[in-house]
Amino acid sequence: MSICALMVASVLGAFFGEELFFNEIDELERILVDLSATVRSTTLAGSEGAAIWRVPFLSNGESVSMFVDESEFNAICGEVTAILRPPVDVHTWLWNGNELNESTVEALNEDSQAACSSSGHAFEIENILVFCENDQKLFVFISYCA
Repeated sequence: MSICALMVASVLGAFFGEELFFNEIDELERILVDLSATVRSTTLAGSEGAAIWRVPFLSNGESVSMFVDESEFNAICGEVTAILRPPVDVHTWLWNGNELNESTVEALNEDSQAACSSSGHAFEIENILVFCENDQKLFVFISYCA
Protein backbone atom coordinates (compact mmCIF):
# COMPACT_ATOMS: atom_id res chain seq x y z
CA MET A 1 0.00 0.00 0.00
CA SER A 2 2.78 2.45 0.91
CA ILE A 3 4.63 1.56 -2.30
CA CYS A 4 1.52 2.49 -4.30
CA ALA A 5 1.26 5.79 -2.44
CA LEU A 6 4.90 6.60 -3.24
CA MET A 7 4.37 5.73 -6.90
CA VAL A 8 1.30 7.97 -7.09
CA ALA A 9 3.19 10.80 -5.37
CA SER A 10 6.12 10.51 -7.76
CA VAL A 11 3.85 10.46 -10.82
CA LEU A 12 1.90 13.48 -9.55
CA GLY A 13 5.14 15.23 -8.69
CA ALA A 14 6.48 14.72 -12.18
CA PHE A 15 3.17 15.76 -13.72
CA PHE A 16 2.45 18.86 -11.63
CA GLY A 17 6.02 19.82 -10.81
CA GLU A 18 7.48 20.64 -7.41
CA GLU A 19 4.81 23.30 -6.79
CA LEU A 20 2.47 20.56 -5.55
CA PHE A 21 4.78 19.70 -2.66
CA PHE A 22 6.39 23.10 -2.04
CA ASN A 23 4.77 25.27 0.63
CA GLU A 24 6.43 28.67 1.22
CA ILE A 25 4.65 29.41 4.51
CA ASP A 26 5.74 26.07 6.01
CA GLU A 27 9.35 26.69 5.00
CA LEU A 28 9.30 30.25 6.35
CA GLU A 29 7.85 29.01 9.63
CA ARG A 30 10.57 26.33 9.86
CA ILE A 31 13.21 29.03 9.33
CA LEU A 32 11.72 31.11 12.15
CA VAL A 33 11.57 28.09 14.45
CA ASP A 34 15.24 27.39 13.71
CA LEU A 35 16.23 30.99 14.52
CA SER A 36 14.11 30.86 17.68
CA ALA A 37 15.74 27.59 18.77
CA THR A 38 19.20 29.04 18.16
CA VAL A 39 18.40 32.13 20.26
CA ARG A 40 16.94 29.96 23.01
CA SER A 41 19.89 27.56 23.07
CA THR A 42 22.41 30.40 23.37
CA THR A 43 20.67 31.59 26.53
CA LEU A 44 20.43 28.19 28.24
CA ALA A 45 24.00 28.36 29.52
CA GLY A 46 23.16 31.60 31.33
CA SER A 47 26.51 33.12 30.44
CA GLU A 48 27.99 35.47 27.89
CA GLY A 49 28.60 34.17 24.41
CA ALA A 50 27.88 34.69 20.75
CA ALA A 51 26.57 32.72 17.79
CA ILE A 52 26.17 33.37 14.09
CA TRP A 53 22.94 32.27 12.40
CA ARG A 54 22.89 32.34 8.61
CA VAL A 55 19.59 33.04 6.79
CA PRO A 56 18.91 30.12 4.42
CA PHE A 57 17.34 30.12 0.96
CA LEU A 58 14.05 28.30 0.42
CA SER A 59 14.29 24.83 -1.07
CA ASN A 60 13.25 26.22 -4.47
CA GLY A 61 16.18 28.69 -4.35
CA GLU A 62 14.18 31.83 -3.53
CA SER A 63 15.67 34.39 -1.18
CA VAL A 64 14.21 35.11 2.26
CA SER A 65 14.20 38.53 3.94
CA MET A 66 14.33 38.53 7.73
CA PHE A 67 13.40 41.29 10.18
CA VAL A 68 14.03 40.89 13.91
CA ASP A 69 13.00 43.20 16.74
CA GLU A 70 12.15 42.81 20.42
CA SER A 71 8.58 41.72 19.77
CA GLU A 72 8.72 39.49 16.69
CA PHE A 73 10.74 37.62 14.10
CA ASN A 74 9.55 38.05 10.49
CA ALA A 75 10.45 35.95 7.45
CA ILE A 76 9.28 37.19 4.04
CA CYS A 77 9.45 35.69 0.57
CA GLY A 78 7.54 37.54 -2.14
CA GLU A 79 3.99 38.06 -0.89
CA VAL A 80 4.23 35.44 1.88
CA THR A 81 5.11 36.43 5.45
CA ALA A 82 5.58 34.32 8.58
CA ILE A 83 5.81 35.81 12.06
CA LEU A 84 7.00 34.29 15.34
CA ARG A 85 7.40 35.74 18.81
CA PRO A 86 10.99 35.43 20.14
CA PRO A 87 11.48 32.85 22.91
CA VAL A 88 13.28 35.43 25.10
CA ASP A 89 13.58 39.20 25.13
CA VAL A 90 15.89 40.31 22.32
CA HIS A 91 17.34 43.74 21.64
CA THR A 92 18.61 45.30 18.41
CA TRP A 93 20.34 48.34 19.93
CA LEU A 94 23.98 48.51 20.94
CA TRP A 95 24.76 48.60 24.65
CA ASN A 96 27.20 51.39 25.58
CA GLY A 97 28.34 49.84 28.87
CA ASN A 98 26.24 52.07 31.15
CA GLU A 99 23.99 50.69 33.85
CA LEU A 100 20.38 50.41 32.73
CA ASN A 101 16.94 50.43 34.28
CA GLU A 102 13.60 49.20 32.97
CA SER A 103 12.53 52.58 31.56
CA THR A 104 15.86 53.04 29.77
CA VAL A 105 15.56 49.57 28.22
CA GLU A 106 11.99 50.32 27.08
CA ALA A 107 13.10 53.61 25.51
CA LEU A 108 16.04 51.95 23.74
CA ASN A 109 13.73 49.21 22.42
CA GLU A 110 11.23 51.77 21.12
CA ASP A 111 13.92 53.86 19.43
CA SER A 112 15.78 50.95 17.83
CA GLN A 113 15.09 49.65 14.36
CA ALA A 114 14.66 46.03 13.41
CA ALA A 115 17.77 44.05 12.52
CA CYS A 116 17.48 43.00 8.88
CA SER A 117 19.18 40.28 6.89
CA SER A 118 18.51 38.07 3.88
CA SER A 119 19.45 34.68 2.48
CA GLY A 120 23.20 34.21 2.30
CA HIS A 121 23.79 36.75 5.09
CA ALA A 122 23.60 36.31 8.83
CA PHE A 123 22.58 37.56 12.24
CA GLU A 124 24.93 37.69 15.20
CA ILE A 125 23.27 36.61 18.43
CA GLU A 126 25.19 37.93 21.41
CA ASN A 127 24.53 37.30 25.11
CA ILE A 128 25.96 39.99 27.36
CA LEU A 129 25.76 40.37 31.15
CA VAL A 130 24.42 43.89 31.68
CA PHE A 131 23.94 45.83 34.90
CA CYS A 132 20.23 46.61 35.08
CA GLU A 133 18.34 47.71 38.20
CA ASN A 134 21.48 47.15 40.36
CA ASP A 135 21.76 43.53 39.24
CA GLN A 136 23.54 41.64 36.48
CA LYS A 137 21.11 40.34 33.87
CA LEU A 138 21.73 38.41 30.68
CA PHE A 139 20.61 40.44 27.64
CA VAL A 140 20.29 38.96 24.16
CA PHE A 141 21.33 41.26 21.32
CA ILE A 142 20.72 40.49 17.64
CA SER A 143 22.40 42.40 14.83
CA TYR A 144 23.14 42.07 11.13
CA CYS A 145 26.33 40.21 10.33
CA ALA A 146 27.71 39.99 6.77
